[in-house]
Amino acid sequence: MNFQDSYFLKKVKTENEEILFLNIPDFYEYTKSALKDYEEELDRNESLREIFKKRYDQIVSLDYGQMRVLRSKF
Repeated sequence: MNFQDSYFLKKVKTENEEILFLNIPDFYEYTKSALKDYEEELDRNESLREIFKKRYDQIVSLDYGQMRVLRSKF
């Protein structure tokens, strides 16, 4: 995501510096809308759903592996 000249970022100038901060309400609405669109696309597109499932299974497998490593330390 490109934040250059983005309305997601707000600037505040102090005496010594310019501080950037994330505009959470706008960012939240944008990401919520993007996720809704993605979920709708997953419902319609079988090949995208297969790609998502494959990636999801990889992430879960890696997470379980890391949890086994963590449990073995305690």
